[in-house]
Amino acid sequence: MQLNTTKPGQTVRDKDGNEHLEWGEFQHSANKKFINFEDITKEIVAETDRETGSIKGVSTKPIGLRIYSPYVIPLTLVDLPGLVRNVVEGQDPHIIEQIEQCVNVYISRPNAIILAVCAANADLSTADALCAAQKVDPHGDRTVGVLTKVDIVDSGTENNVLAILNNEDYKLKLGWIAVQNRS
Repeated sequence: MQLNTTKPGQTVRDKDGNEHLEWGEFQHSANKKFINFEDITKEIVAETDRETGSIKGVSTKPIGLRIYSPYVIPLTLVDLPGLVRNVVEGQDPHIIEQIEQCVNVYISRPNAIILAVCAANADLSTADALCAAQKVDPHGDRTVGVLTKVDIVDSGTENNVLAILNNEDYKLKLGWIAVQNRS
């Protein structure tokens, strides 16, 4: 996803004539402006289904979305599929390798910042995201650890989470952040 700033005063009008300073455009439908975040989300799902069908598959073809807003910095963000260990019924039996190859194409780029998303309630020594990041960034120079599920760690293991967030365990030069997702 490409995030770009708009020029001062640049706006888009919706079908009712209302002006908007922020909007999104997809590469596959460049002439259509999306001004509602829910519509952008629906279009991502629809384009994913068009590309991969209903077989729970993945595609190496990116969905290009450009966001125009005076409130964001120019940045390219690539949202990759999560690494998996098991094939679900109905999926291609080679899905594990396909996802690994897709992820490696992007995280191997030397200018990429890797967000290694890991669950706080699981053992980080077995975290697939950290393992993949360490293969291409062995010194942790361009990896940011993202710790999820910090709100549901087992009682008594809070100190382990604090040690990770303080970059004492599993040291990364860019450190760790914690996120709590909507439930």
